[in-house]
Amino acid sequence: MKRGFTLIEVMMAAGIIGLGLLGLIALLAGAARLQQTSSQTSESVLIAKNAESLIRQSLASVTLNPTVASPIDTNRWYMVPKNDQFDHLELTDNVWPIAESTEATPYLLFDGGQDGTNPRIPQSSGLFTELRDDLIGFSHYAIRPESLLIRVRTIATPVGPDYVETAPQDFLYLRPATSEVWPKVPLDIANEEPGFLPYGNDLVRFYLDGDANAGWNPINVLQQDYITINVKHWVQSGLQASITDYRIADVANNAGRIIDEIAIERPYRYINTKLISLQDRMAFAADKTREDGRRPEFGFGVLYRTLLGGGSQAGVFIYGLQAPSRSAEWNPMETGVQIGSGDSPIAEVGQGAAFPTNVDLGFDSGGDEATDLYYLEVDEDFGWVVAPDQVVLVSWADSVGGGADDAVRVVRREIMLDGGNPTGKVRGYLERGPRHANHAMHDGGTGTESVEVWVVKDIAVSDEDGSTWRLRPLRFVAFQLDG
Repeated sequence: MKRGFTLIEVMMAAGIIGLGLLGLIALLAGAARLQQTSSQTSESVLIAKNAESLIRQSLASVTLNPTVASPIDTNRWYMVPKNDQFDHLELTDNVWPIAESTEATPYLLFDGGQDGTNPRIPQSSGLFTELRDDLIGFSHYAIRPESLLIRVRTIATPVGPDYVETAPQDFLYLRPATSEVWPKVPLDIANEEPGFLPYGNDLVRFYLDGDANAGWNPINVLQQDYITINVKHWVQSGLQASITDYRIADVANNAGRIIDEIAIERPYRYINTKLISLQDRMAFAADKTREDGRRPEFGFGVLYRTLLGGGSQAGVFIYGLQAPSRSAEWNPMETGVQIGSGDSPIAEVGQGAAFPTNVDLGFDSGGDEATDLYYLEVDEDFGWVVAPDQVVLVSWADSVGGGADDAVRVVRREIMLDGGNPTGKVRGYLERGPRHANHAMHDGGTGTESVEVWVVKDIAVSDEDGSTWRLRPLRFVAFQLDG
């Protein structure tokens, strides 16, 4: 008779199988997490490229209002806030985000047409030429006058039923060489708009090439050609820049020629008050359980800085989003007040920052290159700042030091002990040392540097419905805006 298995043998076999299944489950769970991490990392690369494209479309450079004291420190990173009503990103009146026009060039402000249906002979009125009703305005306001190059084309008076254009001549009109940011137009000759203050901030005169360095000279007024443009520097809703008056001697003094075109020869720049919308700052995943069929999966915030010696940069912090419920809506707290109070998903931590606490940058020599690591040390209440995989953008604590050229990642975190007892400090070891202007921000010695850091918070509250979301830092990308 065959002997069966004893109860002990069955239990031992079941235990072995159970341990194997637990190991398999853990392996599969780890593989799933690894796959999700890999997928999020790949997705963040695409989001970074899309964010850079969006930013370049709406932001060619960042410059400062030269008429007021600088509100920011050169080389330091600042976060771009959102408008508290419309949720798109915008900068303040004293920090100008400059965009470049996308219209095809030459961009015509006046077009005489090809068939004579648009009469092209301006009516002379003494010294000036009366403005035509068919002058076309710009597509934008707050035009940067130094970016404009104006071309006027004149032709001989067309004759015959075919309205043939003959003997075209082009004339370039340039902004005067002057130290004034917004060259003034003398009040006694400016065509003022009702209720408009023309004190040099809006009316900019462009002179015929060759006279550009002379500027306005009342003695030679009869010899000087010009075009005056109201650049609409002070933003007024619905008011685009336009020509206000002009004098073109080749037309005014020669009845045999007429104006055929007034054109802007190259893309012009303007102060862009509306940058990136809320929808463009998020990426979504399909989700049939939600009413709109999608859930926010990724978001990003935008930082900027001006550089010593000229130029500016933008940076993008990308983070993953985990909703607390199916109905939760994500709208980051990113107004200027919210950023300053630390409510934004991307926060600045350090003495003088939104989260005032000590952040020290140091170097831990383990005895060989493999164990030599830079670190950031914070109070234990701010352990999330140096959590593993955190992405950290470092700035010196003093106002003149500037910020790092790129972010660094935390590879591991350690609770600091003294005699086996916690010291109240947490240390996050970095993949590499932060660098500014291609130089290390720490000399590798035994001392520490007081710094401030921009990081992604672990949790953040939505401005839409007050829901609390979990965030995961993914990537920071910096890129040059202009030379």
